[in-house]
Amino acid sequence: MPIKIGSLGELAVVPAAGDLLAVVDISEPLEANKTKKIKFQNLLGDVNTLLTTHTNEITALQGPPKVRTVVTTDFASSTSLANISWETEVFDTDTMFSAGSPTRITFTTAGLYLISLQVVFSSGTELSYRHAGMYLNGNSGSLIAGMTLPAIASTIIPINVGTIYPFTAGQYLTAKVQSGEAENITDCMFSAVRISD
Repeated sequence: MPIKIGSLGELAVVPAAGDLLAVVDISEPLEANKTKKIKFQNLLGDVNTLLTTHTNEITALQGPPKVRTVVTTDFASSTSLANISWETEVFDTDTMFSAGSPTRITFTTAGLYLISLQVVFSSGTELSYRHAGMYLNGNSGSLIAGMTLPAIASTIIPINVGTIYPFTAGQYLTAKVQSGEAENITDCMFSAVRISD
């Protein structure tokens, strides 16, 4: 008669890697051959592999690192290149935005990211210009993606830029704007999502 697991005594010590454990192979037709041995380290290895596999599956279900930040309060650009200070995170799954450093989006997990920036300038002076771009580590000489458009009188100028870029852990982006004269900016949005290693 099989012994219930609940009736078995507990091991006095944790088995060592080389210890052998007795197991019952219920698929074995001959009673004499049902009891077999397995190395504890092999059994433990299989359990660890299963745990790692399922942990990775659960992590994958949570989705990739991603962030979206916005500015909804109007502010003015100028003839000098200046950082956008983000007001609110819509979502942030990887601690990429911090209110303590509102001009930065930090890539805490390395990988290839799809990034995008939207800036809406109000109408301005004819033949002037509007610029918006994303800069690596805040360096004005490290433009990753950007656009400069001529201004049109009495016309709102939206600028949308995006690209894919391989970030290492700890690198960050700043979004910067500039215009030919002081001009009102009515809407800003930044987003990033990790698409591969």
